[in-house]
Amino acid sequence: MRLAKACYVMCSYRGLRNLFCVCVVIVFSLFLFDRFSSVSGKEFEGRSYIDLGTVAKEFGMRSGWTMNGEMYCLRTASNQIDALIDSRCLFINEMPVSLGFRTIKARGRLYLSEDDYKKTLVPLLEMELLEADISEPYRIVLDAAHGGTDTGAVNAVYGLKEKDLSLDICKRLKILLEASGYQVSLTREQDVYLPLKNRSRFANETKADLFLSIHLNAAMNKEVVGIETFVMTPVGQRSTGRSLTEADDLKYFKGNDFDYRNVCFGYLLQKTLVTRMNATDRGLKRARFAVLKDLEMPGLLTELGFLSNSESARRLGNEKTRQLLAEGLLEGIDSYYHFLKIRDNKNLR
Repeated sequence: MRLAKACYVMCSYRGLRNLFCVCVVIVFSLFLFDRFSSVSGKEFEGRSYIDLGTVAKEFGMRSGWTMNGEMYCLRTASNQIDALIDSRCLFINEMPVSLGFRTIKARGRLYLSEDDYKKTLVPLLEMELLEADISEPYRIVLDAAHGGTDTGAVNAVYGLKEKDLSLDICKRLKILLEASGYQVSLTREQDVYLPLKNRSRFANETKADLFLSIHLNAAMNKEVVGIETFVMTPVGQRSTGRSLTEADDLKYFKGNDFDYRNVCFGYLLQKTLVTRMNATDRGLKRARFAVLKDLEMPGLLTELGFLSNSESARRLGNEKTRQLLAEGLLEGIDSYYHFLKIRDNKNLR
């Protein structure tokens, strides 16, 4: 303090008071590093990467190699992260979470792209910091996939159509949400065709706080089963399953305003559904789906099972299964808003 006063007097004497103020700002800025500036980084393939060992120290996690040096693990009492070499997937509490870029091993360290660190890892490790300028009652838009002449996935053996099942689940979820105090709107309430752009436009005009698009899946391989959830791909990243950079990768969309909340909402919903349904976890994935691009609120698209798999289709044809799915969706939505409320409570203290 004495030194600062002496410097101030000297600067006043010399007419350099403004320079002194600038110096003070610079010095104190050195003590204000956030998560991104306090971890070590390197350049690989033209982009910035961060050492996972340093990330572990930043978050107070134990870390080290396992599987004979093929997997790097980070651990706390409540979180575990497993990262494979040269992979575009992290396992966060056993859930596969897609990355925009591959992990890279160099000189005994495993590196994660800075984009993935900021847009995926940090949000999921700091979910208690979720915040939003919204108030109760929360407004939710449910989007039943397909409709009208667009049947979506089908299972001819059981006479099932994605458009019918998705609408049924949305209606069941609407009842549960409204009983819990949410305000709910459906993009369609009947078997009608609705263009994709109209769905996000409806959500925006409704001024919703949250958007869910409900789908059922299909695959050429009829053995494939499980649940997967998609959220908007961040700007500059490749969507899940894309190996080459595309024109849209560099574009900004309105949906990217909510990257932080999207990934948290997607993670919580996927975790809840997989646990409640005892389903195969196909993970949290990234895509620039038309219904997500233009949203002016957090949103996601979830695939609740495969109609192409005989056993999965049989279960989805059962009303009890669809009711369980609706209950799982409610629980996931409640979890998301629970974290927002934690932030609100902290602000009131």
